[in-house]
Amino acid sequence: MHINPTTDSLLFATDGTEIECVADFKYLGGYSNSVHDMDVRIAQAWSALHSLHKIWKAPIRKQTKIKVFKACIETILLYGSESWIMNMSHSRKLNGTYTKMLRVVFNTPWWKHTTNEQLYGLLPNVTTVVKCRRLSLAGHVVRSEEPASRLLLWNPDTKRRVGRPNVTLKKLIETETGLQGLELISAMKDRKFWRSNFVRCTSSEDE
Repeated sequence: MHINPTTDSLLFATDGTEIECVADFKYLGGYSNSVHDMDVRIAQAWSALHSLHKIWKAPIRKQTKIKVFKACIETILLYGSESWIMNMSHSRKLNGTYTKMLRVVFNTPWWKHTTNEQLYGLLPNVTTVVKCRRLSLAGHVVRSEEPASRLLLWNPDTKRRVGRPNVTLKKLIETETGLQGLELISAMKDRKFWRSNFVRCTSSEDE
């Protein structure tokens, strides 16, 4: 199959079989479309969260609940999030979902008027976690010297379509770091510099 064709012409394999054109596909448990993949992840995470309702209702320490939540729920929610391309609307949706999940975990209904600061404590914002994962993977890919390292920050020569430009992974990384071109590549290849300046999102719960 092929995705996002630039022309309407058909593509064929070496044996003459026509290659199907698709708008989205599933690979290694995740979908190529970030919005679809995030929606699926959210639904699966909610299902897993509700299946552990006895744990959330149990009188156990908050730190223990956090560890269970991060191990059993957050891993499902954020699987493949390193490649997600999110705008402000998607970020708000993910943040809202994460906050609602924490309220379930800590048995904190909305009518108690618990602020998000009190709810999260030392937990980092989930979109910050996604950002750190994205930048960590991007730096690893660039330093790998594999073909993917050349494609990650590749600028296509073709003229873009009329209309508002789509947010790309390259644009997202440039926006998040404030770096471009050779300056960005140089920073990504310096593992110590990259991790200390752009990949820091751990909380005391992880230490």
